Amino acid sequence: MFNITGKTLVTLTTLTCSTSFMLFGYDQGVLSDIIGADNKFGQDFDHPDANTQGLIVSVYQLGNVGGSIAAFFLGDYWGRKKSIIYATLTMLIGAILQTASVNRPMMYAARVITGIGNGANTSTIPVWQAEISTAKERGKLVAIDSSLIIFGVFVAYWMDYGFALVSGSVQWRFPIAFQMVFIVVILVVITVLPESTLAA
Repeated sequence: MFNITGKTLVTLTTLTCSTSFMLFGYDQGVLSDIIGADNKFGQDFDHPDANTQGLIVSVYQLGNVGGSIAAFFLGDYWGRKKSIIYATLTMLIGAILQTASVNRPMMYAARVITGIGNGANTSTIPVWQAEISTAKERGKLVAIDSSLIIFGVFVAYWMDYGFALVSGSVQWRFPIAFQMVFIVVILVVITVLPESTLAA
């Protein structure tokens, strides 16, 4: 449908990949300042103790591991583009469920789902970009993507700080929901981009 080549292809691919890595960083950092026992998050989730807070955070990493393993087994079968789309849609479902969470089990499940999508995404994105990029650009572009993880964490910290001044559940729901901005950008841009010619 779209015949995008040359610098335009590399630019749009890099935009997609960079956004994915910013999303990864954002998700890593967003709970750091909104989770707690006595703030609004804590009140909404029955004042979780330190162990429960750690569990809420860490189940996301379990999902990441599961998503990476899934990408290993299914990535070549689906191809890079479909794998990224499916992974990003999984993250979207997880982000919606996290934002709408009303109890701990729902939050646990939502965190795992988001992690699965993210693990599959961050396992597939660098491969897709490397296969599309020229040998001369490959290392530089992957390095740019990796550095943007830190930018995603930076955005998450400032988002949390700003919403700490707001009352009500929006204090934690909006920062979690904001990851959907990155998700939508990825889904919109990747629709016009090609499958990797090296993918099975």
